[in-house]
Amino acid sequence: MNIFLRALIFFFLFSCSQTIELGGNKHKVGKVPENIFWIQVPGFSQEHLALLKFTDWNPSKGEAFSSFSCLGSFWDYTLFEMRPSVSHGLNSQMSGTSFDGLNCQSFSSDPFYQKSKYVNHDKIIIEEGFSSQDSIITSLKCKSSSWLSNLVYLNRTSSMMDSNRLSFHANNTKAMSAGIYDDKSCSQGECFNSLQENFISLRQRFIKNNTILVYRNLNYVKHLNARNYKAAQNVLVEIGNFINFIKNTHSSVDSLILLTGAGTINLDFPLRGKKWGDLNNTTKTEKRGIISPLFSYGASSELFCGIYQFQNINKNL
Repeated sequence: MNIFLRALIFFFLFSCSQTIELGGNKHKVGKVPENIFWIQVPGFSQEHLALLKFTDWNPSKGEAFSSFSCLGSFWDYTLFEMRPSVSHGLNSQMSGTSFDGLNCQSFSSDPFYQKSKYVNHDKIIIEEGFSSQDSIITSLKCKSSSWLSNLVYLNRTSSMMDSNRLSFHANNTKAMSAGIYDDKSCSQGECFNSLQENFISLRQRFIKNNTILVYRNLNYVKHLNARNYKAAQNVLVEIGNFINFIKNTHSSVDSLILLTGAGTINLDFPLRGKKWGDLNNTTKTEKRGIISPLFSYGASSELFCGIYQFQNINKNL
């Protein structure tokens, strides 16, 4: 009996650390992530990678997205709404509850990064393209909310900037503490500094421990709705560069990268020929879908394969 138990324990330990191939990547099963990088891009669909691969006829573009280990998806609706507000969907992904509005009742549910096991992590939230009506900065009005407690919140939307807030610039070298910051490189509208440059600065000035970073870009879906596909492509290029940077600087054994959409926008691409050279005039933005993508790479990425309800994505974090 003792031999059987020892064999069972050995098998369990071995299987938890087993290295397999997942999505073409070497992957160690059962590893708990020490660092989490979650990128939320409303409107995004895996079919949008055509904006990278085919517009410049360069098949190598989009490799950062193609090299994720696991591709899952989630139902993007609630009990009461077939197509809920994008900002509500993003918040539901992080809190594990259904957001009925950007009010104090909804913000009373803690986001995943405020779980007790992450108490010693350095946390960063970056929002781009949001207004005061759909940003999580509205949670500051709620006394019971922990959404912006003990972290760096960085606003990259010029119309949301407030002279009373702390200023951030990637070229500054002064040490930072937790607080609400405006990225001054975005004060004229388009941001001068990239997401990657911002993170390098934050890593030098704020991050001392394991890291949780959430980046949310609402500009992407705005570009799609405006049929500005070149601008949407530029957003994907910047995110792809950031993903590659994270992969090159953080081990996949102890770091997890998540990329999720919300309120997917379906695009009707041209069939053939020269029309691909003029996507702004030959592509149509169709109505919003109800299934959105979930990409994962690195530690615990095997847990994000499959189809979820959008409020269940964070259950494995």
